[in-house]
Amino acid sequence: MATKKLTISISEYTVPKGSSNMQYKNKLNFLLMPLILMTASCVHYVPAIYNTEREYHLPYSKGDSRLLIQGPNGIFSHRGRGFEFDFLMPINTPILAAKGGVVLAVEDSFGKRCPLTKNCNVNFVAIQHGDGSIGRYLHINQYSACVPSTQNIEQGDIIALSGNVGVSLLPHLHFEVLWPKDVEANPPSFIEVDHRGSGVPKTGRRYVSANAIKIDHCKTLSRP
Repeated sequence: MATKKLTISISEYTVPKGSSNMQYKNKLNFLLMPLILMTASCVHYVPAIYNTEREYHLPYSKGDSRLLIQGPNGIFSHRGRGFEFDFLMPINTPILAAKGGVVLAVEDSFGKRCPLTKNCNVNFVAIQHGDGSIGRYLHINQYSACVPSTQNIEQGDIIALSGNVGVSLLPHLHFEVLWPKDVEANPPSFIEVDHRGSGVPKTGRRYVSANAIKIDHCKTLSRP
């Protein structure tokens, strides 16, 4: 699946700095990664539900536990106005919509990674939510997007498979929420997360998803 037609210009939104061009400042950052990987095994757990009134589910399958290796204002990047989260996950892990909406744009034609040279492009799926925000799912695997532009998506639909494409050091999913520039930005609050009443995940912690699969759009997709 290659580039799809844009229905709304993403340039009208605040795109966090480093979303597709992550800034790894020095070699020390790379030395930290093996320590992160030591705690990165995936185990199936029973998810906890903290607040069903929150609008977001974690963007991976119910029962899966994923490590958040970087959140907003991280040590490597994520210093823009938006809200960005990096979940460590193996390549070809199903990615679930964290919130329902309409597919705004899709790009999955790229296959290179360039964590050092930063001279390659990133694959992604962008979904516009009913409140005007946009959820973007970055670094998906080449030709792994399972939904076209203008497709209606429900929370829990499988929309793509994770990868390690673009400015990416490790296989992971970069999920971010963008808001129009003239709107006050609010962080996504996840049903499965609780930090002193907040639903915003914290770097270095594992989170178990309660996001049950609704429609698997990848099942009937013919791939090249």
